[in-house]
Amino acid sequence: MKRDDVLQMLMPRGWSAQQVDVGIRANFCCEYCERDLISSVNDYDAWQVDHILPRTDERESLWNLALSCKTCNFLKRHSIPTDPIDPKSDRSHAISVVRELINERRERKQAQVDFLKKQFRCVEWTKMRAAIIAEIDSNR
Repeated sequence: MKRDDVLQMLMPRGWSAQQVDVGIRANFCCEYCERDLISSVNDYDAWQVDHILPRTDERESLWNLALSCKTCNFLKRHSIPTDPIDPKSDRSHAISVVRELINERRERKQAQVDFLKKQFRCVEWTKMRAAIIAEIDSNR
């Protein structure tokens, strides 16, 4: 199968040529966490194209675009890593540096989630929650 065949298959389904090229290059997986973005509806709906360098004159150049899931794109936001990167000359290094940035942020976010789970996914919470709901309902 050639690129034109893939374009003919996907463009009638709403894909742009850019999305096709980015998807093929990344094998339809998030370039930061390797999530397979065509394995389910939830994964497919997480598909986003990230700008490796958010502020550059060549922002929309293919070398500056990475296939990303929503979570990784959210964790990265408009950040530029402190380590200098040049995706135009060494794209794989740039992806690796951004992946490290995202993983650091993911770990901090996971600590927050773990705290919440400890507080709100326990037997004691189930009992307190019932009392809080009764209090909320009585105030209506």
